[in-house]
Amino acid sequence: RYYATKDRRVLAELFDALNAADFSKCPDPMPYERVLMRRGIAGPTMGSPAEEHTPELWTWAAAVQYDEASILLSVPLYLTRDEVLPMEVHSLTLLVDTFKEDSMRIFNAVLAGQRVLFSGYNHAAGDVCKLVLAAASMISPPVSGVMHRVFPYANLNDLSFLECPSFIAGVTNPVFEGNTMWWDMLCVLNLPEGSGQCFTPEEKAKDDERRNKKSAAPPPPSALAPEESSDDRNEAKRLDAVFISKVLSATMLGEEWVRSMFRDFTTQVMNQCLVSEDGSDFDLEQAPDAVRKNYAANSARASTFKTSGNVGSLISNPWVDIDIGGVDGARLRRDLWRLQVAEDLSNNETIRIFSDLNTALKCEEALQVLCNLLCEASGGLYPIAAGLLHNQSNVRAHAVVLLGRLESFRSTSPCVGALNQFLIMAYHRAS
Repeated sequence: RYYATKDRRVLAELFDALNAADFSKCPDPMPYERVLMRRGIAGPTMGSPAEEHTPELWTWAAAVQYDEASILLSVPLYLTRDEVLPMEVHSLTLLVDTFKEDSMRIFNAVLAGQRVLFSGYNHAAGDVCKLVLAAASMISPPVSGVMHRVFPYANLNDLSFLECPSFIAGVTNPVFEGNTMWWDMLCVLNLPEGSGQCFTPEEKAKDDERRNKKSAAPPPPSALAPEESSDDRNEAKRLDAVFISKVLSATMLGEEWVRSMFRDFTTQVMNQCLVSEDGSDFDLEQAPDAVRKNYAANSARASTFKTSGNVGSLISNPWVDIDIGGVDGARLRRDLWRLQVAEDLSNNETIRIFSDLNTALKCEEALQVLCNLLCEASGGLYPIAAGLLHNQSNVRAHAVVLLGRLESFRSTSPCVGALNQFLIMAYHRAS
C-alpha cells in the first residue's frame, strides 16, 4: 500500500500494529542457552551433530492484526538483542568481500572500541547501513551492548553521535571524510567496483596530500602499545592474514559460517583477557608453541579490549547465577583453558581439576555453560573426553560421570555426539 500511495500513514499504522502485539509470553533465554540454540540452527556446513536439536523449540510465534488481517510473526529466540539483521541478509559476507584483508583492520578497530565511520558517497543509504550493522556483527555476539553505539545512518543535521567516545556510524556525505578529528577509522565504499579502503587519520592526510586535497590536520601517529614489541605486531599481522584468508576462501559456505568465524575469534581474545587476570594460575609455558605465539600476537589486542567500552562483556565467572557447589567459577574457567592448551599438567593437578568439575557441574544450566566454553571451534568436549584415556583411574572416573551428565540432557547431549568416534567408543566402553 505504501509504495502505491506514498502515504506515510500506512507506515504509521504498521508501526502501531507491530507495537500492539503481545510479547509478554515470549521466552527470554539466558545467554548460554542462546549459544546452544545457535548450534541447532546452524546450516549444513556446521556438521550433522548440530542438527540433532529441534529448531521449532527455538522460535516463538505471535500474531499481528493489521489491515483487517492476521499476520503471523516468528521470533528467533537464539538471536541476541544486538543482532538485527537475519542470516538471509549476507551483510558480513559483503563486508569481507568488499574490504578483503582490510576487514581485519575494521575488526580490530571495532574490538578496540574506536570511532569507526563508513562513508558511501553516491551510495544508497541502505547499503551503507547494511555494512555498519555488519561491522557490529563482527564482535557481537559475544560482546554485548554494541547496538547502543551503532548509528547506521548519520548526517550533518544531527552530529550528536560524535559525542560518543566509541561508535560505528554510516554516512553518505563526503564532508565527514575530510574531518579527520571525527573518526579513528574511515571505511570508504566503492560497491559498484566491489572494493573499499580503510584509512587512519594519518593515512587519510597522506592520501589527500598525494591528491592535492585539503583535510584537517591529523593527530600525531600512535606508537606501539607498551607491552607490544615489533615482533608481536608482525606476528599479529600474520595471524590476521591467516585468519582472513580462511574466511575469504570459504564465504560460499554462508553468512552464518562467516559470522561464526568472527564470533570465535572474538571469544578467543576475550578468553585471553580472562585467563591472564591471575598470573599465579596462568602458566603459558605449559602451552604448545603455537598457542604461545597466538597469545603473544593477541596481547596488544587483548590489552586494548580491556581498556575499551567493550570490557563490560568480560565475565570472570560464567556460572555467577548458577549453583556450582561452592567451587570458584573464575578459577574453574581458567582450569578449563589449561585443560585445552597445557601439555604437561601433573597428575595431581589434573585430578583436582576433574574433581572440581565433577563437584560443580551437576545441573543442566551449569553443563550448558560448560558447552559454551568448550565450543566446537576449539575442539568441543575433547578436554573432558581426553580424561577417558588418562593414566589415573580417578580422572577416568570423573570423565565418565561428566560425559554421562552431559548426555542425559537434551540440550547438551549433541555436544557429546560431536566428539570423534574414537572418544565416543572409549566413553561407551568405560561406562
